[in-house]
Parts: sequence; C-alpha cells; structure tokens
Amino acid sequence: MEPMTNHTTPMAHHDYTDLMSLALDDLLSAEEQQRLDQHLAGCLTCRLTWSRWQRIAHVLTVQPFAGPPPAFMLHVDRALQRREQRRERMLAGWLLAGGAFTVWTLIALSAALTGALVLTAWPALRVQVVETLGYAGQFVTLIFQNLAALRDALALLLPNPLILLAVALALLLASGVWVKLVFYSAPARPR
Repeated sequence: MEPMTNHTTPMAHHDYTDLMSLALDDLLSAEEQQRLDQHLAGCLTCRLTWSRWQRIAHVLTVQPFAGPPPAFMLHVDRALQRREQRRERMLAGWLLAGGAFTVWTLIALSAALTGALVLTAWPALRVQVVETLGYAGQFVTLIFQNLAALRDALALLLPNPLILLAVALALLLASGVWVKLVFYSAPARPR
C-alpha cells in the first residue's frame, strides 16, 4: 500500500484518472481495480476527484431528467410538419413549373425542326410562310397599338399617378394574399 501523499507526479494522476473513468463504466479488470483502490487509499487528491466523479455519475444515472411538456412537444412537432409540407409544396410547384417549361420547350423545338424540314422539302411553301409571317407581324403590331390606345384611355380616366400607384399596390396586395392562400393555407382535413 502506498503511503498517503499528495506529491505524486501529474502523469501518475493522469493514469489514475483514466482508471477512474474506466471504473465508473465498470470496465476495469480485477487487477486494475485493486491498483486504483490502493492508489486512492494513499492519494488525497485522487480520492477527492474520485468522490466528485462518483457523485456526478450518481446524479446522472439516478436522477430522472425533466423533459418538455407534452403540449410543447406536440406544438413543435406540428410546426415542423407544417414547415415540411410547405417545403414539399414549394418543391412540387418548382418541379411542375420546370416540367412544364421543359415540355413546352421540347414542343417548340420539335415544331421548329418540323417547320425547317417542311420548308426544305417544299421550296414553294417558303413564299406562303413568309407572307403569313408578314400578316402575323402586322397583327402583332395592331395588338400593340390597341394596347397603347388602352393605356392612353386609362391615363385619361386616371390622370393622377398616385391613383395608378394605389391601384398597382392593391393588385400587388391581392396577389400576395392569393399566394398566401395557395401556398401557406392549412390543407383541408378529411371528414
């Protein structure tokens, strides 16, 4: 048995703190346990450390931990579910928009390729296509002229720019409410 002393080297204390840690987990062999017990009998510093560690281990293993109230856990769980549903709806919306864009792009490319092949096969058809595109251009120009006339008529009816700004803000607010209803409203519950 070692004599009672506090003058052991720091390395020796480190070795024994390792043994104490293993002893708390019941991982020491009988020889290691006996070596630790002998050292604790003679070393006041390690004995005080061992006593503190045992009290802490006792508190951690015996005392039940208080958890959050069930209502709080339910509230957090529901909030997480709503968040996940919102995220899934947004992802579904982006996937739908991306898919639609891809489909329409493929349709447009197919139509352009088909049109190029047809125009290459029948050169006489080129003249008719050019005339039709000319008429389509005139039609688009007419539409833009009518839109400009409509804008001018609205400017006469609403001469004050502040009224136009108020109308624009009201439309923006209505769009925001619509987006909130579509994306963030609670899903209908089955009856």
